[in-house]
Amino acid sequence: MILNIEYGSVKIGSKPAGATVVLNGVPMGRTPFLQNVVRPGNYEYELRKGQYRSAVVSGEVKSGQSLDFNATLKYDPAPVLDYDFTNSYGQAMQWVSPLKEWVAAHEVTQKVYESVTGQNPSNFKGGDRPVESVSWYDAKRFCEKLTINERSRGTLPKGFVYDLPSDSEWSVFVGGARLEDAVTSRLGQLKGTAEVGTSQPNEYGLFDVRGNVWEWCDDWYSQTIVKRSRAAKSPSNPSWIGTERKVLRGGSWSRSSGYDLANGYRLAVQPSKTDRYDSGFRVVLKRK
Repeated sequence: MILNIEYGSVKIGSKPAGATVVLNGVPMGRTPFLQNVVRPGNYEYELRKGQYRSAVVSGEVKSGQSLDFNATLKYDPAPVLDYDFTNSYGQAMQWVSPLKEWVAAHEVTQKVYESVTGQNPSNFKGGDRPVESVSWYDAKRFCEKLTINERSRGTLPKGFVYDLPSDSEWSVFVGGARLEDAVTSRLGQLKGTAEVGTSQPNEYGLFDVRGNVWEWCDDWYSQTIVKRSRAAKSPSNPSWIGTERKVLRGGSWSRSSGYDLANGYRLAVQPSKTDRYDSGFRVVLKRK
């Protein structure tokens, strides 16, 4: 006996549009979504969109009838794991999968630094230039204040804080950043920093990881750092061990030699130093 099944259809809309429609764990498409041939029965669809809370719509598809759903997704200011986002200070934060954390697309700019701290110690003034002439302690205080401010606004995922990257984290997110794209004096002496983002980004969407300003890391210069430098076939300075110096990575606008600009090279400076026109920092958002 041949059964003639009259199929129904499903139409799903959402505000905002562009939500992923998921059925039984399988992505089916994006809203506005239309499926013209649907076997009669009960269905439950999940709508997913970054920065919005998921929504579920369900109902019965009947023979020859159309089942229409419309859902309004609720905005969630907290960043969603695996998604890039922009924080309330306009800092683009890129999700770096190998680290399972976010890294700022740009070095902290003078505009953002001043918005958070009320100060701008930079020698080369410009809102979109990286902040420089900041000590390691200044950078840490910035991270702490940024964390407090963003947490009060509900824009931090639970258990995450803004901080300086560790040396090992920096070694990952530098990725394949090319020296040819960096803001340095390699091809001619520069007179100062450049606005962030003028060079090409690396594969993680990060700009100026090499060049422009040295970037403070959380680590003390130690035997571990010396070993890492040597493993990268880069120069090291064992005499800095035990002299209470913090690690900086990436080179700067003022450097021209391959010695200073080698990807594995670590500069080391006392954390209280504020008279360096070539030193700034980049923030990461990581689990603590």
